Amino acid sequence: MKFFTLVLFTLGIAAAAEPEVTTWDRVTALRPGTKVEVIHGNLKRLQGQVVRTSAADITVQGSATPETVAKVDVVRVSTIENSRKKRALLGLAIGAAAGAAAFVVGANAGDVDIRRDLIAGAGGAAGGGVGALVGAATGGPKTIYRRP
Repeated sequence: MKFFTLVLFTLGIAAAAEPEVTTWDRVTALRPGTKVEVIHGNLKRLQGQVVRTSAADITVQGSATPETVAKVDVVRVSTIENSRKKRALLGLAIGAAAGAAAFVVGANAGDVDIRRDLIAGAGGAAGGGVGALVGAATGGPKTIYRRP
């Protein structure tokens, strides 16, 4: 029961820390070249790089010509971050190092005569797998504006 309460408390703090996404100021602060996804009109999707932003609209270079979308038509703007593959590789590296270190420290704590290289390898594999999964599952598009 205590664990469940702790999880709910943590989720509540995370939700409270969510930045305000209903102000257009975050869109106008985008630099040209930033990769974005704009949902507009009847939930049409436009992906590309920011050409320019203003208080009234956003211009995005998609696969063809630049397209300008008026602020009143924008439903959501999200930035597109690093690829899932990059995040998974970063998670793999961090998880493998942490797992190997944790398993070696754990093996040194006991009075058991074991091969520490095997323990480090097992810890690295386990930690790397978890890190890769977490890295691939996190990140992705980050919403910076949502129509109120």
